[in-house]
This record gives sequence, C-alpha cells and structure tokens, in this order.
Amino acid sequence: MNKSKRTTLLMTALAILLSIMVGCSKDSNSTNGNGGNSGGNEQTGGTDANPFAEHMDISVSTFNIGKAFPDRNSDEYLKWMEEKFNVTFVDKVISYSDYVEKYQLWSASGELPDVFSHDIINSDTYYSWIKQGIIRELPDDLSAFPNVQRVMELDETKTLNHLWIPL
Repeated sequence: MNKSKRTTLLMTALAILLSIMVGCSKDSNSTNGNGGNSGGNEQTGGTDANPFAEHMDISVSTFNIGKAFPDRNSDEYLKWMEEKFNVTFVDKVISYSDYVEKYQLWSASGELPDVFSHDIINSDTYYSWIKQGIIRELPDDLSAFPNVQRVMELDETKTLNHLWIPL
C-alpha cells in the first residue's frame, strides 16, 4: 500500500473514531438517563452539554507513526484537533520489522491501539481475533451513530469493506 493510501486510510479511521465519540456522547445525552449507553458519557446537562468535557486518550498505531509527528509541539493541526475534541493522540510506534509481534502482544494483553493498521485480512490472526471478540465488524445499522453513518456514506469510504473496531 503506498504512503498516500495509508495516510488516507489513517485519516478516515481517525474521522470514524471521532464520529463514534460524538455519536455515542450525543446518544447518551438524548436518553435522559433511561436505558442509555452504559459505556458512554454520563453527562446530564441535556443537549447543550459539552460532548468533549471528559478528556480521552486515543492510541494510534501505524507504520512509522513517529515520523508523522516528529515534533508534536509545533504541529498546529494536531494541537487544534487535540484541543477542539479534548483528546490526546498517543502514538504507539511500530515498524515493518516488528508490527506482527507487537500487535500479537498488545492483543494478548488487551492493549491494542484504538486505531491501527494491519495486514491481517483473511489470516489466522484475523479469524482468531474475531472469534475471541477482540475485533468486530461495524453494525449494518448505524442509525444510532449518525456521525459514523455520515462518514460511511461518503464516496471515499463506500469501498471499504473491512472496517473493524477493537472492543
């Protein structure tokens, strides 16, 4: 996979992750505490509550990610995203020579990154992770997550047929 495709895939994955965060927090606010998403944000301020009030670390792992953020302090776009969404992107560095071992170790210890790229489609690892519940397919009905649904309806994401989310 060339560099521009990897970058596009990573940015799409980050957009989906941020959409899930927003979609889940808005969903939990609209339930008025009756049967809401128990794993979501427990805000009670109604629809005007800040969905980003609680800080979140989002771990990201892709090949040579350390080179993508050589100086985090001078990256204005990164600072803007982290401030706007009250998140910190934590890079988990992998290389072409060690990614298989690191992902196996992280999956065994329950520490897979929130967003990661891997070439495991149709491999033994892929089916093992599905069977173990480590990853699962996005549901067909995304109506409960309107922002994720909008992202998945974009022309750029319609061809992605293997989107899985770590549990």
